[in-house]
Amino acid sequence: MNGNERDEVEDYYKAALESEAQARMMEVEAKKQAQADLVNDAQSRASQRIERELNEQSDLLRQQQATAEAGIRAQEERRAEHENRQEDYSENQVIARQNGESLIQQGAQEAKAKARWRDRLQSRRSGDYMLNVQDVEYKRRSFRDLLTGLNRAAADRRSETQAVVENTSRKYRRLGADANARAQERWLAARRKEKQNAQLLLKREQEARQRAYNEQVAASSNMREIGPRDPEDYKLAEADADVAKGVHEQSYDIPNGLVIERTVRTGNLVLRYRKVVTKTGVYYFRGDRSITADTWSRETTVIMD
Repeated sequence: MNGNERDEVEDYYKAALESEAQARMMEVEAKKQAQADLVNDAQSRASQRIERELNEQSDLLRQQQATAEAGIRAQEERRAEHENRQEDYSENQVIARQNGESLIQQGAQEAKAKARWRDRLQSRRSGDYMLNVQDVEYKRRSFRDLLTGLNRAAADRRSETQAVVENTSRKYRRLGADANARAQERWLAARRKEKQNAQLLLKREQEARQRAYNEQVAASSNMREIGPRDPEDYKLAEADADVAKGVHEQSYDIPNGLVIERTVRTGNLVLRYRKVVTKTGVYYFRGDRSITADTWSRETTVIMD
């Protein structure tokens, strides 16, 4: 082998080494980019979950505020209605008292008129008075009894009316006091419920933040140790050997609901997803872990071979 051939061979091996080094560098850069993409995706999902939970917390707080305002308005309306009824009963009491006094005055006027008529009759028929003493005495007793009866009836009616008004007023005062007590109890219960909900929402937010942080740390640690795994790197279980690649869907009924199950196979990786539809809501799962509707739609409709 002459000098030119040795130079060509050395140049060839040198170029091959450089090409191999460049390929390794590109592979390392690709793994770094994949790791960065995975971390960014985890951070984005954690931010979305936090934002959704904060929005739910804000909606719940608005509902509680609306409920409290409605209770306050209802209490004010009941108080105003009670005051109006109290005023009506007071006015009725005054009217009843005035009617009783009017009846008394009317009876007194009638008695006076009859007395004057009796006096005139007596003066005109003074000559016949001695002949009709018994009749005159009888009429006098009758007029006296009539006047006494009218006075007694007016007094009884006034007493009965006043008793009815006082009983009705006491009843509505008791009703008003009970209504205020019940409204106060409902307000205190609403305050306790609001405090409990605020504590629950705070706990859920802290748990969501901690869960997102743990997932991010686990993903970063996994990427640092082994790098992104290819679907072919997984070991296919014997029970999944007959599962064809792609998405397979089946559904079945449960009490008061429906379950839609999707089996997704990518390479040797087999994942099972469930969508549970019940009267109380729709829930999504990957295996036994709860996921969002977006995750269900994204991971069970787009298959990367």
